[in-house]
Amino acid sequence: MGEPNVSIIMAVYNTAEFLPETLESILAQTFGEFEVVCVNDGSTDGSAEILREYAAKDPRVVVIDQENLGGTRAREVGLGLARSEYVWFVDSDDVIPASSLAALHTSLVEAGADIAIGNYAKIDADGAVFSENVYPRQSAKGEVSFAQILRLNAPQLWNKVFRRGLFTGVDFSPVRIGQDLALSLQAAMASRKSIMVDHDVYHYRVYRGSISQTFRTDTLLDITRSLGILIARAKNTGLYESLEGDWNELLLRHCLHQLRKLVYLGVGDARHLQRGIRDFLAENLGPANSAEADILAEDVQRYLSSRIFLTPKYWRHFLGSRRKRA
Repeated sequence: MGEPNVSIIMAVYNTAEFLPETLESILAQTFGEFEVVCVNDGSTDGSAEILREYAAKDPRVVVIDQENLGGTRAREVGLGLARSEYVWFVDSDDVIPASSLAALHTSLVEAGADIAIGNYAKIDADGAVFSENVYPRQSAKGEVSFAQILRLNAPQLWNKVFRRGLFTGVDFSPVRIGQDLALSLQAAMASRKSIMVDHDVYHYRVYRGSISQTFRTDTLLDITRSLGILIARAKNTGLYESLEGDWNELLLRHCLHQLRKLVYLGVGDARHLQRGIRDFLAENLGPANSAEADILAEDVQRYLSSRIFLTPKYWRHFLGSRRKRA
């Protein structure tokens, strides 16, 4: 095999049930030269054996074993071993339509871009599609700014091909929730040009056993670490103040998503999660100095008072004290 044009990086941990389907979909790509760098993150369910079986019969598949250090570290290891100028991070339980890599790479090169972003669908455990074209079609083609990426709610790592150099200086701190969010948006901040490709490039599998569906308080609070990494990077690169309203919305969106999972926790754990997110928002939410921010604040109050049984009086006090500080 010659030098690859794209390095597909896949962190693997206990996905033996879906791993063969994922690998088959990758190896069936119509695109030319690519490699698949698989980092086995201490799997115990037979995933390692499946990887070695595929590596033995296809030279494009490279397997590295490590102890269980988490997906972020596995991706960092894979990135360090990638030989191509372009990288694509794929999850080990999803499915890639056959023309995906060709569509992303061709668009990337023709546009002289650093990131190509494709549309995607959601599938269930059996592979049946239940949500197509997640991005609105009118937003799914052409050049997009970093602000548009934020507003489009496009933090996924797996539906993008990146120029590898974008990850220089990226914070790969280990987190269990928000890995994609932290890595992809850090890279997007460094991009000179990003484009949307009007093509279904990825089928994201949603099922009960998914790592991203874990309901542990310490895991759920990792979203605040991921968001904190992004806010620090944005401030260091001058991309915070001009987009403060968009950052506020991002923080609220992802924190509220984790708070929806309170119903799965015991009383003590629920309070711990509630306090952790409350304190994070109090410290990091930008000043409510615009109509948009006021609307967001009211949405937070309504949501939390109805879903978490906190009184509206509490949230009026919390948000009001923030306005005074601003």
